Amino acid sequence: MDVRLNRMALWGLLSWVCVTVTPAAEPASGFSLGILWAGSWEHELMKKGSPASIGSPASVGSLVNRGELRLSALGFQGRALAIDKRPLMPWDHPDAGNTAAAAGLYHNATGSRLLWGILDEGGLSARLSNPWSKPVPQVETRRLSMADLKTSPSSTREPEAYLYLGSPRLGIFRGFASAQIGRGQSSAASILPLALGGGLDVQVGKKIKLGIEGFFTEKRLSSHVPSAWFSQKPPLPERDFTLYGLNLFFSSTQFAFSADGAYSETFAFGRDLYGSLALRLGSRPWQFSLGADAAGSRFTGRNGASPGAAFRTAARVEWKGRRSSRFQGILNFQAPGLGEAFERGSLALSFRFPRSPGFSPEKISLDAGRNAEDRKRTLDSAGIALGINTGPVKTTINAAITGVAGDPWPGEGYNFDGAKVSAEASVSPGAFLFRVKTGCTFSGKEPVWDASIYGALRFKYGRLSVKLASPTFPQTWLYTISWLCESPRVTLPFPL
Repeated sequence: MDVRLNRMALWGLLSWVCVTVTPAAEPASGFSLGILWAGSWEHELMKKGSPASIGSPASVGSLVNRGELRLSALGFQGRALAIDKRPLMPWDHPDAGNTAAAAGLYHNATGSRLLWGILDEGGLSARLSNPWSKPVPQVETRRLSMADLKTSPSSTREPEAYLYLGSPRLGIFRGFASAQIGRGQSSAASILPLALGGGLDVQVGKKIKLGIEGFFTEKRLSSHVPSAWFSQKPPLPERDFTLYGLNLFFSSTQFAFSADGAYSETFAFGRDLYGSLALRLGSRPWQFSLGADAAGSRFTGRNGASPGAAFRTAARVEWKGRRSSRFQGILNFQAPGLGEAFERGSLALSFRFPRSPGFSPEKISLDAGRNAEDRKRTLDSAGIALGINTGPVKTTINAAITGVAGDPWPGEGYNFDGAKVSAEASVSPGAFLFRVKTGCTFSGKEPVWDASIYGALRFKYGRLSVKLASPTFPQTWLYTISWLCESPRVTLPFPL
């Protein structure tokens, strides 16, 4: 009896593993070709003195071409990219063009891939690149680290080799690992930029997820020579740099959290830490999110640059109602370091009204902010925006005001700095889109008006748009034509 039960248990376990590991149905074998052609042309006219005296015109433009070939067979997909960006008139800047090639091999069932080219990173490695260039981390924006080929040209990044291996889901577990190798930062570099990552993803049912992820990178940074006498960053020689990162994640219907931690060590510069924590409470209709992150003055990010010391915190509350109605409030604070007084803050409130036909308000938003980094010149700002739906025409009205205060606030001599009022109306009949916008800025002795007219033709595989704008009406005029054409992806099957 025991032997029979053991055999039945073993057979059940093998059947469960086989069903779990068996990948989903693969797409049909074949190859496809896609081509994109996009560009823009802008012409500027400036009036000097009388309307008859027109200054010399200036024209600028860019052209982007992209070709992509995909080959699918036996559960794999091969991909080749060619991207080119250059001025619309190449004879004006013959050396300004930028051409890049990329290739990749993907495994459809597990997401594993082998890539070569300029990469678009996501996840932990991207969050550690330059923390202050992104909003405060929130649980809703957290994602596992994975890179893919960048489909837009870049003149500042070099191609890299990337390997990502993901296991099939074995019950509730799934593992992954990655390796990335790039080019050295200088000709004398003996250490190739190397990045390693990996982790474990656990899913219990459909609503509970857990994850742990680690990251490591090292490379040799080029020397730094300050461009000014009083530079915050001292002159530095070529130096070795290492970075360690860790992420913990848990998510359920009513509660979720995510935590990042990183430690960097840079020769001749120092070692320091970065950390972030994000929480989410509730789901529908109310949801509360909290987030905070901080870094030391000697912390070096994923990109090899030091973002400087800071401490940020953010809170968000959201309510979702019927007919797509939604309320959202976001509060942000920033300090020059952990434990120091906050110097910057902002508050944003918005409410989207329930959808209804005919004339009705669509959305209203309020925002206010303060920048007190310079205690002798504290900048305040406030704004309001109202969107109105009048059937085929949608209208948006904006108003904003800024002021300057001394120390201590409010102090004496609170000065009005500027204000702006603008209105925009848009209509979209069929494949066309038309938009008219005008505004007035009060910041000097005389108000400055601006106006623009925009028209676009949208079709299935692209668009064509024309814009006439005057940032300082009527002295300056800008004429812009932009286009985007993308060929339909045609797949030619073949038996394999």
